[in-house]
This record gives sequence, structure tokens and C-alpha cells, in this order.
Amino acid sequence: MVSASQMKRSLLRKPRILFIHVQRLLGTYKDETPVVIQRRMGDYRLTAMIEHLGGATGGHYVAYRRHAGKGWLRASDATIEAIDFKTMASRQKTVYLLVYS
Repeated sequence: MVSASQMKRSLLRKPRILFIHVQRLLGTYKDETPVVIQRRMGDYRLTAMIEHLGGATGGHYVAYRRHAGKGWLRASDATIEAIDFKTMASRQKTVYLLVYS
């Protein structure tokens, strides 16, 4: 039996790209429970991440993308900068979407 706080899903085959959405915005409340950001998850490798900065009623999204041979890139509006994985992984309280492929 599955309780109200659990969910079970079955897939016939695994997706080529796996999106994990972290439910942060709950009405006027923003949940900042830390989420461990892993480089690998099974056969998948982390390729991108989006974080939400601000509160439940407004904020800003920042995108991170793995760049072949160059580590990670952080894009916020017109600014793009190289960062290391450790810096990106420290965004545990603001991660909103993880993309694995």
C-alpha cells in the first residue's frame, strides 16, 4: 500500500532525457529543503540545472549547463560565466529542475 506521502511510477523503458522537477513553490510559501545534486544517477549523467532565486511571489531563474571539455557554465540574463561543479552543487536549497541524459 502507498501512503499519501509516497508515489509509485513504472516505466516500460527509461527515457533518453530525465527531468527531475523539485516542487519548491507552494502557494505563497517557498520550500528550501536541501536536495543533493549528484553528477551521476544510475545510467544518467547530470547535463543541466535550473535554480530559482527569490520568493514564492517573484524571483529569478538561473541556468547551468555542462559544456564538453570546459566544465560548467552559469547563465543569468546576459551574463555567462564558467564555474566548477562544486559551486553549482552548493545550490541545494534553490535547485528547481535537474536534467540528466
